[in-house]
Amino acid sequence: MKGKEKLTGVNKLLVDWITKFDKDNEKEFKEKGIEVIIIEGLRTLETQKKYFAEGKSKTMNSKHLTGNAIDICFSEKGKINWSSMQYWTMAHYHFIQHFKNIKDNSIVARWGGDFNMDGRWEDSSFLDAPHFEIFESK
Repeated sequence: MKGKEKLTGVNKLLVDWITKFDKDNEKEFKEKGIEVIIIEGLRTLETQKKYFAEGKSKTMNSKHLTGNAIDICFSEKGKINWSSMQYWTMAHYHFIQHFKNIKDNSIVARWGGDFNMDGRWEDSSFLDAPHFEIFESK
């Protein structure tokens, strides 16, 4: 996994998940030349303002600001394919299963490919496939 240093300040639950995801798929990824890359974890307010102004973010209340979100991508034999949903949907399934196994009903896990949480990425009005976040529901 590349970019582990970008996990500094990120919620331990997310760090544990991405580490487990990478380890659980280590053999398959190695055989296919796949590498998980951490794009971004904790984000500054200045960066958030910039992303919001550029339309890269739809909110000023990003979970990145509190360390409750990470963005990841996948390199296949050294090249990133931004249009393939294969590995992001694989990560999404693992993400949801991982957080279902945590016996804390106050934690909600959400993928940027399914912000409305209906289980389908195809109907998303804002597709942010690299984005994975957690938040507490009250």
